[in-house]
Amino acid sequence: MEALVIEKQSKPKPARKSGAPSQLFHWEFDKWNLIIVAAAIVVILLGYVFLGIGPHDSDQSRTIAPLLLVAGYMIILPIGILWRSR
Repeated sequence: MEALVIEKQSKPKPARKSGAPSQLFHWEFDKWNLIIVAAAIVVILLGYVFLGIGPHDSDQSRTIAPLLLVAGYMIILPIGILWRSR
């Protein structure tokens, strides 16, 4: 007896648009984004260092540390994420 062989026909691939990216995910960060994010991490770490230095009611713990932490988390880090070079 002969075995019935059915060949699978491959579907043609759809034509890719000329402006479409070739990758599924394209990393938009460049060198400046990474520098700004690294600066934010340094400022945040300095804030925690100042928070831990000295007694709990020192000027470093009560004023400098919160300012550094707020600047790092709420100003510098978002700028590093949202920055787009032209």
